[in-house]
Parts: sequence; structure tokens; C-alpha cells
Amino acid sequence: MFPSILILLSLITFHAIAYNPFFSDSEKVSPEKWNKAYWTCILNYCITNIIGYYFYIPTTERFYMSDLLYFIPHIIISDSVFYWTHRLFHTKLLYPLHKQHHEWHQPVSVSFLDSHPLEHLLVNVPTVIIPLIILPVSDFQQALWIISATINSVTGHMYSLDSKQPHVLHHKYFKYNYGAGGCHLMDRIMGTYKTD
Repeated sequence: MFPSILILLSLITFHAIAYNPFFSDSEKVSPEKWNKAYWTCILNYCITNIIGYYFYIPTTERFYMSDLLYFIPHIIISDSVFYWTHRLFHTKLLYPLHKQHHEWHQPVSVSFLDSHPLEHLLVNVPTVIIPLIILPVSDFQQALWIISATINSVTGHMYSLDSKQPHVLHHKYFKYNYGAGGCHLMDRIMGTYKTD
């Protein structure tokens, strides 16, 4: 599938959560901070779209129900990619680029892509795309993957939904829960998984 379509699906999913009255967390922060984070998200989406124009993500020809089992290795690969790239951005050398994202001690939906564009390209994009390159799936399943990854990332940054979820705790403690959600397998293996 063309990356532009996947990016559009992610953007629509993000808006459906961030601007849904049931999920809305915009009242938790100042309108200025919310808008700044929102426009940073849009900038990162635009940069991803421009770069995505030059990439092709391999696909399989058809979708079969059994293909849903690919979600399991996709989640594990995604967690591994995010864990290690994210952890690198916590080093002294790269943290200045990551600091913007950690200005959110109680993260909200728009903070999920409130990051330096270079961090976004080196951490967030590979987390979602590398599993699809390693284990190609149909266009339909790519769409399901992008939608589910976006939901996981946006809601994983919503302090208002659950103040004790792992990524919210990462924003509180900084040195735990580096993983991408779901199973937090790498955090468990590396001894960085924390509950409150």
C-alpha cells in the first residue's frame, strides 16, 4: 500500500480520538500548549508523508483471516524497535532531541507525536514500518496495523484514561517502560518494566 494512504488512515484515527468528546483530554492543558502539540503532530505527519512518497512497503496479494496472526510478531518486532530506538534517545547525546516529548509529565492525546521531527523519523516511523517490511501483509492488514498502532500510541499517552498505564509512567519516571505498548516484552526482558 502507498505510505500516503497509511499516513492518512493514522491521521484520521488520531483525530477521531483526540477530538472525540468521550476521549477528549484537551481541557487538561492550556489551549496554547495543546495547539502547539497538535501542529507538531501535523508537521510530523507531513514530513512522514513527503518521505513516504519515496518508499514502497511490500504487500501480499490477498488477505486471509489467518493473516491476523501476523499481529503477534508485528507487535513483538514493533516493541523491540521502539524499545531500542527510544532508549537511545534517552542517552546524553540524543536526549536533547527527545526532551520536547518529555515536557508532558501528564501526557495527553496530542503529545503522542509531539516530538522533534528527527526523533519522529528515527523512532516512531521505524516502529510502525519495520514490522511490515520484515513480514509483509495485505493492504487491508497494513491498514489494520496502522489504525491499531495509532490507537495504541494515542491512548497510551492519555493520562486521563489511565494514569498508571506503562507509557504514562514512563513520562513520570523517565527510566522505565521504554517499550511500545501491548506486551512490553523488551521492558520485561531488560528489567525496565514498572507498574505503580
